[in-house]
Amino acid sequence: MAHTNSKRQRTRSEALLKPRKQQNSQKKPSPRLQSGNVALTTADISNLKNQVYDLQSRLNRSYTEDPLTETEPVAEDEIVLTGGALLDYTGTHSELKAHSEKLEQWNTNLKETKAKFNDYVALNRLKQTALNDAEPTLLSAVWQEDEKEDSDMKMSEMSTGGDACNEVPVDSKILLRQTRNLSNLTTMHHARTAIIPEFIVPLNEMRTDLKKKVKKCQQSVTETQSQQKEASEECSKLQKERTELRSQIQLLMQELNRVIQAENRMKARAARLEYERKMLEVEVSSFQQLLDGNNSVLQAYKECAKEIKATCGTVNDYVTKQWQIQESVWTQWNGEDIVNYLHYLNFAECDRKIKLSNQVDLEEVRKQVISAQINGRMLPKMTEGRWRDVGVEVLEDRMQIDERIQELMRKYPLRGCKDDDVEIPAQFKCPLSGKLMRDAVIAPNNVTYDRQNIELYVAEYNRFPHTEEELECDADDVLYFDNIGLQTEIEMFVAQHPQFRYVQ
Repeated sequence: MAHTNSKRQRTRSEALLKPRKQQNSQKKPSPRLQSGNVALTTADISNLKNQVYDLQSRLNRSYTEDPLTETEPVAEDEIVLTGGALLDYTGTHSELKAHSEKLEQWNTNLKETKAKFNDYVALNRLKQTALNDAEPTLLSAVWQEDEKEDSDMKMSEMSTGGDACNEVPVDSKILLRQTRNLSNLTTMHHARTAIIPEFIVPLNEMRTDLKKKVKKCQQSVTETQSQQKEASEECSKLQKERTELRSQIQLLMQELNRVIQAENRMKARAARLEYERKMLEVEVSSFQQLLDGNNSVLQAYKECAKEIKATCGTVNDYVTKQWQIQESVWTQWNGEDIVNYLHYLNFAECDRKIKLSNQVDLEEVRKQVISAQINGRMLPKMTEGRWRDVGVEVLEDRMQIDERIQELMRKYPLRGCKDDDVEIPAQFKCPLSGKLMRDAVIAPNNVTYDRQNIELYVAEYNRFPHTEEELECDADDVLYFDNIGLQTEIEMFVAQHPQFRYVQ
């Protein structure tokens, strides 16, 4: 419509100018006409006709303007994620939800383990209380049955048993069953903590990717907002120019229409940029929510790992203490206690663990030990040959059992710490100090350091090693995760090589 009006006005202007061009092109004067006292030439009459035509044309001319388009602002609730942003949000949200559900299940299982452990502890305390009340009568009966020399030996051995003798041991069969149950549960929790680093790496990568997306969207919002501001300013200028051109509408109608069209284009662009800005703001908000959820899941994994470590440590300490109590009274063991102790050493995760071959049937050994009436006082006489007589056929198995019994009789765990040529494995050393790690943690850059070393480094340089990118938060707010699998290997290494226990 605007284009047609402009073309029509251009045609009229050419029509008005055409007679003037013809007038200018006349070189010969036209003959004069006499009209009263005024002499008119043919050229004068033609010029007057053209002026009359021009005035009539102006009088009849219809000036029209192109319509101004009005844009309505887009409501916030009408903007939704689309395309790649929606796919990224949906996929990341599903992964975080799956991690949250896994953590909820792990925490439920951990609470069940704590409940079972507390039940065992309460039951054993009740039994120990009952045994403590009956202990004087039982000891008196035993001393009356034995000879005086044996009684003196028992008293001497009980007096040198250490702090563990202050408590009456729990029945070994019950303790063995409790140890097996608790060992199965702690093994399950250890297996879970071992795979937590597998979740930490992709979550850290997801966190880095989300931070990049949020940063990119924020930059785009700023750029789009600046472009929108420029478009709005340009629109205001065009509006002012349009107002000025209205005063000259008879001469500048074509220019006015051009400006209006430009204004409409800029308004459309401003509206489009506003929509894009609001879309980007929605994306920023969405990805920020995912980033917050990611941080929450990372924190939850850290707390879960810490809780599992504390619970497993408590369970292991309890089981170890109970067996230390059993060891302290080994001279009072019967045949079943001896075989139960071998069972414990064979499957428990401890520094005195043995690994018997499949040819050893401890239940058959139990029958023969009981049949031979072997008890704790006979352990010093149990040579390798005697162990073969009760069913331990493999030499290596007999050597392991004999070595542990000898350690027991030397009041285990007193051990020598002589130097040897063992070197610390490279994966056990901190990349910053090159020394054995005491508290291995995974930093957000997915590299394992000693906690004290990495915290000091980040506090001093405000960045991670081998990178120039500064931290986006305070050094105290950086999340570190315990590398439980590696820390367990380090502790087992130190237990096997105690000369490294106090090495700094």
